[in-house]
Amino acid sequence: MDPVTDEELVLLAQQGDTHAFDQLVSRHQAAVYRAALAAFRVPEDAEEVAQDALVRAWAHLARFRGAASFRTWVLGLRGTAR
Repeated sequence: MDPVTDEELVLLAQQGDTHAFDQLVSRHQAAVYRAALAAFRVPEDAEEVAQDALVRAWAHLARFRGAASFRTWVLGLRGTAR
């Protein structure tokens, strides 16, 4: 059985499947945290920024069009306005 791709998980999550989004978070939360830590250098701030980016990803998932990978897209959400 082939593993489910990020693209497939995004499509499911866009249809309201929270389990699919949870899988995306599991796959990418470490990368989001590392990027935030590199930017802010304070672990507590990085945790907050990473969590905020993932919450924003869920809130704005309908905007994801696949022009970039999900990881690239969510990393770009760190500094966007709500």
